[in-house]
Amino acid sequence: MKEKKILILESALRVFRQYGFHESKISMIAEEAGIGKGTVYEYFDSKKEIYEETIFYTADIYLQEVERIILENHSIRERLIAIAKHLGNFTEKNMGTVENLIRNSNILSQETKVGLLEIREKLYNALSKTFSQWEDKLEIRDDLNSKMITMIFLGMMKEFYEDALIFNKEDQGEIEIEDMIDVLLEGISKK
Repeated sequence: MKEKKILILESALRVFRQYGFHESKISMIAEEAGIGKGTVYEYFDSKKEIYEETIFYTADIYLQEVERIILENHSIRERLIAIAKHLGNFTEKNMGTVENLIRNSNILSQETKVGLLEIREKLYNALSKTFSQWEDKLEIRDDLNSKMITMIFLGMMKEFYEDALIFNKEDQGEIEIEDMIDVLLEGISKK
């Protein structure tokens, strides 16, 4: 991606985060980027196009880091902890973007919604592949598959970070990410 386009997208993220989609203006994005309004139009046709592109740009950054973590030469436990912490840091940093996305989902084109589903599928596939690679070493139960484990993992993380970030619950009852990963890998029943 061209440097100027990235500059515009990163500036737009800050503007959308602060003012929301409807209150943001192309001129505000240009000012934030330190460029002229006409330069923004060299790369984007509309504010809506910028908004949708910021969603893909942000999701791509998130997915690239998950894929990088997956390729590290660490145990699955260490990788899952790193992915979980990345999810938390990413969610905290991009909370305004997520809130804007939820509030303004009705303005998204069908193409963008399909693209978001494809990104989610890429994340599921990357995590499922990781669990598949470790099935023998983890001695995963025969009635489970990597897709189900991926959904359990992402569900745990979503619930954990929703409480911490969205509902501002700082005390999670001493729950630590590492403990949650251990429960995922070891199960909840007494052996």
